[in-house]
Amino acid sequence: MHKFLLFVLAIIVIAILAIVSGDRNPAFPTQTQGLRDCPNEKIINRMPGPGSTGASEYYVKDGTRREISEYDNNWVMANCNVPVQEVY
Repeated sequence: MHKFLLFVLAIIVIAILAIVSGDRNPAFPTQTQGLRDCPNEKIINRMPGPGSTGASEYYVKDGTRREISEYDNNWVMANCNVPVQEVY
């Protein structure tokens, strides 16, 4: 019985330390990980412009431009079939 109580106490201490240290449960993503929603399409803009250093890319969601950095791209690649449109 004594070992069981020590085990329970150890679990409680570990849980408290995890909460205090700011660790988050990956099952409950925070907004800092990016949006976990499928965009309607990905645009690759290859049109040259003044000072252009290469193609720019962004997503479109419900007719609105959304930056790639707004999304959890690992989640999007694993869970969405996003059509890509290259524009010139």
